[in-house]
Amino acid sequence: MTNNDLKRMSRAELLVQTIELMRQNEALSEEIAGLKSRLWEAREKLKSRDIEIGKTGSIAEAAMKLNGVFEAAQATADQYLENIERLNRETKAECDRMLEETRLKCHEMEVGTQRNCSEIYSAAQAEAMQNWSRVSQALQSTLSQVLQKDKE
Repeated sequence: MTNNDLKRMSRAELLVQTIELMRQNEALSEEIAGLKSRLWEAREKLKSRDIEIGKTGSIAEAAMKLNGVFEAAQATADQYLENIERLNRETKAECDRMLEETRLKCHEMEVGTQRNCSEIYSAAQAEAMQNWSRVSQALQSTLSQVLQKDKE
């Protein structure tokens, strides 16, 4: 906001503007206080780390302390792999069970289909024999009639 803008404003507008700026100032002051507090906490943590590093004394000792972290990470990774292997075994067992179940159902269907085919084949043979018998009788009858007419 420029000086000309301020000069054009009424007292009431200037008062409202001043109050708004004071509110913003208070909010910024609180934010600064919070940032100072966080800075102080960060410095304390840094001092604490410096003390820890000072206690450690050497890189070898620090590495030994880190080993615990790596051991825990390795144990977690091992447990994860064991769980994956267990799930893999369970899934394979379930797949094998389902495959065997499917094989049995297929075998049952095959046996049923073969039985149905045999029954249909037997019925067709019986019907063919009956038809052949009728045709044979009709042929013999016709032949007998033809032979009798030839004799007459």
